[in-house]
Amino acid sequence: MITTFISSFEISNILSLLIIFPIVYITRFYYHHFTRPNPLPGPFPLPILMIGYYRYIKNM
Repeated sequence: MITTFISSFEISNILSLLIIFPIVYITRFYYHHFTRPNPLPGPFPLPILMIGYYRYIKNM
């Protein structure tokens, strides 16, 4: 049964999942960040921008 389920996936389904999972993860992250009982002090977290920034700095 599991092999039938896995073999039914096509490339377009896998690409859709690769796009949907990060969006869901980031949405969940910010939801939990803004609804926590004791907000953390500090700047607004921007994980996607920081990843790009660190890669840019690393390549310099």
